[in-house]
Amino acid sequence: MARQATAIELAPGRVRLLTATPGGGGLAVSRYVAEPLPPEGATPELLADLFRRHGVVGERVASALPAGRVAARDLEFPFKEAGKIRDALPFAMEPLLPYPVEEAVLDHYPLPGADPWPVRAFAAEQSVVEAHLHLLEQAGVVPTVVADPVTALINGLEDHGALEGEGVVAVAQVAPGQFPFAGGAAGGERHRRVLRRPLAGPEGGGEGGEA
Repeated sequence: MARQATAIELAPGRVRLLTATPGGGGLAVSRYVAEPLPPEGATPELLADLFRRHGVVGERVASALPAGRVAARDLEFPFKEAGKIRDALPFAMEPLLPYPVEEAVLDHYPLPGADPWPVRAFAAEQSVVEAHLHLLEQAGVVPTVVADPVTALINGLEDHGALEGEGVVAVAQVAPGQFPFAGGAAGGERHRRVLRRPLAGPEGGGEGGEA
């Protein structure tokens, strides 16, 4: 039986839930739900009711942090090795963050170019990530990844008309332990990297998978 992928997005005044089956480099959408949220936002009880009504209690769910909670910057480095970039990232991102870099979850993916090598870097406050994941856990699902808000799976589907069979042709690739997102529209393809929850303990940053 094909593995299903479920994703949720919490936006101001709205929650979106999507279930799809990976195959052929993309996703076949089997469920898409958009419902209003009250002014106070999502609560564990409200989300638990949503998950019960749509049969996803206990499932693994990919999710996006709310808009504005992830910092993204394009940076350049004099080297291309991923390990060296990871080591240098805290020093490069620290001046851009309103909180100590030690409290950040950091990740990056490469951009086209060479010498210097450009990357797109992401930072999210660890406490924000943990609170977001805890909210979903309290509601009865298993949150597996946190994507940066501009690359949310559900937004990509809706904005490019994939729900009507147009636009995006490859929405996601699913591999063990990672959930990279990709979208192709107007002849171009956008590859995205995601933040993944650490597998061991609550401390430290997660690494993403590449689409």
